[in-house]
Amino acid sequence: MEHGKNDLQGALDLLILKSLSQLGSMHGYGIVMHIERVSDELLNVEKARFIRRCTAWSRTDGFARSGR
Repeated sequence: MEHGKNDLQGALDLLILKSLSQLGSMHGYGIVMHIERVSDELLNVEKARFIRRCTAWSRTDGFARSGR
């Protein structure tokens, strides 16, 4: 089951990065809204999971190293 969880987290990471590359620097709520909008609301991003993911990135300087 851990493998599936890592796949989902990796997919969320890619969606976040794609959103940032298209729209530039933006806040978390804006990223969530963009992901839901471009998927025609087929994807519903759990806000709490998104916040935990961003917190994990900030601990590893993920946003800083990506140039954002």
